[in-house]
Order: sequence, then structure tokens, then C-alpha cells
Amino acid sequence: MRIKEEIQRNGDFWLPSSPENKVNGTLSISDGGDITLELTRSFDPSIKAQLIPTHPDSLNPILGHVEKDGYVMIDRCSRTNKGASIIHGRLRAPEVIRARRVFMGLPPGEDASPRFNSFSFSVEGIDEWVGITGIDVDEQRIEEGSLTISYNRPADISLDLKDGMQLVITFAWTPPGFPRAKRAEVSQKTYFKLVSQEARELDEFTSVAQKITAFLCFVMNEIVCLDQMRATSDNLYETFPDGRTALIPVEIYCSSWPYAKREPAIDDFGILFKYEDRQNRVESIINEWIENYEQIAPALDLYLLAKTGTLPTLNMQFLVLAQALEAFHRNTSAEMHMDENEFKEIRKNIINQIPKKDRNWFCSKLDFANELTLKNRIEKLIEPFDCFIDNERKPRLINRIKDTRNYLTHPDSDSDLESKAAKGEDLILLCLKMNALFRLHFLKLIGFDEQEIDDIVDKCSYLKRECNL
Repeated sequence: MRIKEEIQRNGDFWLPSSPENKVNGTLSISDGGDITLELTRSFDPSIKAQLIPTHPDSLNPILGHVEKDGYVMIDRCSRTNKGASIIHGRLRAPEVIRARRVFMGLPPGEDASPRFNSFSFSVEGIDEWVGITGIDVDEQRIEEGSLTISYNRPADISLDLKDGMQLVITFAWTPPGFPRAKRAEVSQKTYFKLVSQEARELDEFTSVAQKITAFLCFVMNEIVCLDQMRATSDNLYETFPDGRTALIPVEIYCSSWPYAKREPAIDDFGILFKYEDRQNRVESIINEWIENYEQIAPALDLYLLAKTGTLPTLNMQFLVLAQALEAFHRNTSAEMHMDENEFKEIRKNIINQIPKKDRNWFCSKLDFANELTLKNRIEKLIEPFDCFIDNERKPRLINRIKDTRNYLTHPDSDSDLESKAAKGEDLILLCLKMNALFRLHFLKLIGFDEQEIDDIVDKCSYLKRECNL
């Protein structure tokens, strides 16, 4: 989760089982959703009642009341130290607790993880991808010193998801402040909102939000992060003196994936397509993505890791991309070297000829003998997109990936591998080519046909350049 300015709140905190035992402390939330609670003293002795037996340093929710935000619930906590200590010359608090998520704005009395009916979230780059604005600027008389700016909030866009939720693209806006003597500004921000008639656990909403965030990472060729989260429940509302009611918005802070410390540089030339380009199909595209997500998750996590900028060397980035491509093919294709029954018969005949004392060792060597090699898998992955790689360059690309991976994983096995492996600028170009291959398969996965992919490559400058490297 992107948090541009660290949040620090002083307040009093307690355990649900002993609300009278309040402890002063500081709640800190930093970029990445890193949550720390430093207490001036331990919750002991009442802490024993809140320990989770299977995890002796874990705590059930901690409640609190902090400055500015009022009542908070700190959830999925674990103790990181017991007793004061000095670290890097600084006296640490007697009790330091790490947490995975924080609820701010819950009404007093809530002491268990709530269930919600709606979950709003924003993602970096969402305004650029959706591309809808209610701001209209009339510049016809600008030379005369006259300028008219008007705003009409765009209508919400509702998409039906297959799991029973609705995904709503909604727009929040801020009117000009006061005074307006020298400056008047209207701002708009786009949000996604997941809506469910049935109250759901927060994890159900954040799981879908994570998948949609990963979808936008692919579309925009950048690691984009969740940057705001808010939830409401039909059972959590405020009643005003005149009888009106309003749902209470609960701010959510937690770590989320994908995440990169570097803020994304959104560029129109790198975006595969925008909402307006495929607005009639966005519902089916997102449903297709969510439906296939779990199948490709291992490969997807590796691919996104390679793009976070956290890997210390270019060699590691290449290895992670190579493993991602291999995992993607393995998880989307059941193809083997030969028919499985035929292979089992051959395997049986071979094993019968091996001395009994060596059979277990030999069997382990044959367990994966029918699987495709990395070279085979790269060939299969490139095959649907032959039109983007000429026949002369294709064998060299396949061998370059294979030889570089083998050299980096087995540097002493073949003295010729070093000369065949890509290095420096060649390795950078090879990584870009592998990135393009992944994005092409992403388009195919969500239902784009050959002609549509061809049109997207032609319009997306960065992808076209990577294909032609």
C-alpha cells in the first residue's frame, strides 16, 4: 500500500478482555503498509489471555483511541520484543508490536474484525487508465482574458463480477476552497468500489482488489500500488438528531501486493489499452482475468517481483523472469514430451533393469523426465506470436534465454556457456524481450484474438519496440 506521508498517532491502547488496562503508545503506519505499535509498558499480566496458543508471540486484536482519528482496531498483531532495549543508540519501547492491518473510524464497542458490504480503493494510475473527467474548460475567449471551467460529476460505471460482487468505477471530487480571490481549483479522483449484498470478510474484498491491481500493472507496464482503502457495512451507521442516517466509512491500512518503493511513471506509450478503448468489453476482460488469476499466480508473482526494482542485480532479474515464463507455461499447458501412458511403460522397463539398491535414486531422476525443458517451453510460448519475431532471430532468442539461464545456474558445467550467455546491454534487451512475451500472453489470456493483439502492439510504442528488439 502506498503511503506517501508516514502516519503517527499517539493514544491509549487496550486488549478487549481488559479495557480498564489502558497503555499509552504510538501507532505508526509507513509506506508499504508497515504497521508498528510502540507501547510505554507491556500489557502484562493480562496479555496471557490474548495470546494465540499456536503462536505464542501473536495477539488477538488490540483496541485503541488515538488523536485525530478516534477509535481504532489493530488486527493480526505479533510481539517483536519483550522488555526495553537499545537499538542503534535509541531506547526502544518496552513493548513493540507489529500488525498486518488497522481499522480507523470504527464505532466504539467493536472488538472483532467486522464484515463489510462495500470496499472502495484507489490504485496508482487509475485516473490515466479510466480517462474520464467531469471537468470542462471553455477556452474560446481566453485571449480576451475570459475562461470558463465547469464540472459535472461523471456517472458511476457498474460491472458485474462472477463471484456475486459488483465492481463500480466511481468518481470523487473536491470543490474549490475559500477564499477564492486568487485561486479556484476543482479536483477529481477515480476509485474502484466493490459492492456485495451479503456482508463479507475484509480478506474477500482485498483479494479481488489485489487481482485488479495486478491487472493494471500489466496494462500499464508499471508496478502500481493500492493507495487508499475504505469500507462500509450496512450495520455500521450513524444516526443524526433529525433522524437521518449515514454509513460510517472505515479507513483501512494494510500491506498489499504488488508493491514497489519506486512510484510508477505512467506513460501513455506503455499502456496496452485504456478503459475507453475497450469499454464495451471491460466487464468480460476483468472477469476473465480474475477467473484465470489463481492458475497463473505463481508465475505472476515472479513476473511482478522482477519489475519491482528490488532485485539487487540484472542477473537475478533475468533468472526470475525466466522462471516466471517457465511457470506460466507449466501452469497453462499440460503438454509433455510424449503420451503419459507411453512414458510410464518406458519408465517401468528402464527401472526393471536397474539394481534394486539404486532404484529409488534412479526413480527420482526419472520423475520429471517427461516434462518439457526450458527451451521447449520458450519455443511453445513464442509460437503464437511468431508474427512479431522474424524466423532468423527466433532460434537465437530461444537459445540466448536457455544458455543464459544455464550459465547463471550452472556456471562451471560448460566452459562454452559463458561466451553464449547474454551480459550487460544484451541482457537488458533480453529481459525486455521476455517482458514483452509475458504481456502478449496476458492479452491472449484475457480473451484478445490475434488481430486485436496485433492492433494493440501497433499502437503501444513500448511493446512494439520490445517485440522488435
